[in-house]
Amino acid sequence: MQARVHFTGGSTVTPVDKSCYLTQLAWLCSDAGTNWKAAIRSRGSTPMIVGLGTTQTASPNGLATPQKYDFPLFMENGIDVAHISGTAGVVDIWIDFKPQP
Repeated sequence: MQARVHFTGGSTVTPVDKSCYLTQLAWLCSDAGTNWKAAIRSRGSTPMIVGLGTTQTASPNGLATPQKYDFPLFMENGIDVAHISGTAGVVDIWIDFKPQP
């Protein structure tokens, strides 16, 4: 399954609201904002941050950056995309996942 997010900061977005296994991420930052940090994280009682926890930079070649996981990552209670700090820009995110059986 795949969820897609066009994220411009502000409120947390929940593209997946049930426990699942994250298999791949891809993202394209078209506007880096100012010292902007966003995160893809689990929705568990202690959120586990998977990616994008560093200051954003625009994608240098204009192509999405993929990250495939050899071993799917368990995401308790689903997946959030959250604004951590700075002035938001724009990032598009593709999240491939398998539902928890």
